[in-house]
Amino acid sequence: MPHQHADLGNLAAFDGSLIDTVLSMTWADYRKGSKKAKVHLGFNLNQGIPTKIFITNGKGAERPFVNQLLSPGQTGVGDRGYQKHVLFDLLQVEGKSFVIRIKAGTNNTPIKEHEVNPDCIVFFMMPKFCSVLWKTIIGRA
Repeated sequence: MPHQHADLGNLAAFDGSLIDTVLSMTWADYRKGSKKAKVHLGFNLNQGIPTKIFITNGKGAERPFVNQLLSPGQTGVGDRGYQKHVLFDLLQVEGKSFVIRIKAGTNNTPIKEHEVNPDCIVFFMMPKFCSVLWKTIIGRA
């Protein structure tokens, strides 16, 4: 991928996944009668290799690991579980770009519309490619 799409820059995916453990792993607290660990993984999409991994108990939150999994200059790709507007602000201050799926019902206000070349590789737009001001809805991320 680095040679085919060099214009995309340094891409890194991040996600957390539960893995089963044995009951004797007392630190892997999840729920009564079930022990699970959570793997927090950073994956270099350009090279197709994992770059960073952290392991917590099964109840471990995923969002706090984004800063450790993503480096300045990288563009991180994550699912909607990472939607937290304070996190978005922090990532931008740290010089980290991101593409994160936004939860349905999130209020937003486009502040700048961008031109999109019809021959580019953008495959999804809502409804236009814009810089957006996100508004937190009380009771939501």
